Amino acid sequence: MSGITIDYDDDQYYDDPFGGVAAVETRMEDEDFDGMVLGGPKFVDLKARDHVNLLAFRQTSIDEDADTPFDDHAVLVGVDLTRNRVWAGSAARMEENQIPDTKKRDPMPGTTFGYHLVNATGMLGMPWKPGQYLFTLLLRDQVTNRVEVEVGFPGTGYQDEEVIKFVESQRPVMEAAWPVPRAESPFPTYERRDESPAVPDEPGIALSVSRVNVLKDGLVLPLYGSFRLALLTHEIVPPVESLNLTPEELEEQPVPRPMALVPVSLVIMGSEQGFITSTTIMAPIYEPVDPKAEGQIVTGHFALDMMRIRGMIQQGQTYFVYAVSGSILEPAVLAALVPEELIEN
Repeated sequence: MSGITIDYDDDQYYDDPFGGVAAVETRMEDEDFDGMVLGGPKFVDLKARDHVNLLAFRQTSIDEDADTPFDDHAVLVGVDLTRNRVWAGSAARMEENQIPDTKKRDPMPGTTFGYHLVNATGMLGMPWKPGQYLFTLLLRDQVTNRVEVEVGFPGTGYQDEEVIKFVESQRPVMEAAWPVPRAESPFPTYERRDESPAVPDEPGIALSVSRVNVLKDGLVLPLYGSFRLALLTHEIVPPVESLNLTPEELEEQPVPRPMALVPVSLVIMGSEQGFITSTTIMAPIYEPVDPKAEGQIVTGHFALDMMRIRGMIQQGQTYFVYAVSGSILEPAVLAALVPEELIEN
């Protein structure tokens, strides 16, 4: 992880975001730094501001910058830690269906430095609500430092517990796994398979996918996952008897009914196209859980066909797949697609 720090106070990210750029550039040059660093405010007043500003710095070789321009390849991931929701997208807006320039250039010596002001919540379409948020920049297999930002109201110090309970009770409740398993297809599934990676010993998510694959019609590319994660109380599915359902609604309830649904988000990037897509799996837990115990640890599995994820682009390139849930962001697993016409018969 980078030793470069951004010495800004919270207001500077809005009122004078470029005032400290020269100092950061000097530190990067002095340390012969190669990579990206992300900076952001620790606290944002919900009433005084309407978004979270982040400042991204990058120093790398001229060749690397030409091969992976920030505007084409950098991906921003935002996590609402309060609600365990994940958003991801290009850190810089590209025109719809724009294909990055991938022309080969003659090698050039030296390094280049750049910086980018990012309206993080606006770019990702995140709702402007109080909460704890965590932001990270990705670029292929590079991961920046993570920036945690609290959005809220500056302090009276008083918290009405009944208001907090009421707000919690208004959250929508999911009652079935997503995506939904279908009898006619082996994917998705939430059962352990022989190909499933081992459940991590510590809280985390393990992914497994075939490393190199021939891109042809009908390709199925299973992506297997196993996890050990802490539950938030709103991820626990309420007992069906507590819902006051009509007989018709009772018939529509999933059988078996999960005890909890654990969100795991997948962020997929391409070596040639930067951000491709993201999706959130709601993995069911059927073992008993304590309905009032925040942070209890559960384990589970999932598997889905990577080629059938909504928004997936199928072309000859290497894909970087990141798994995210709450404060956990795992290193990418790689899967390459090789066009069939390149394979000699």
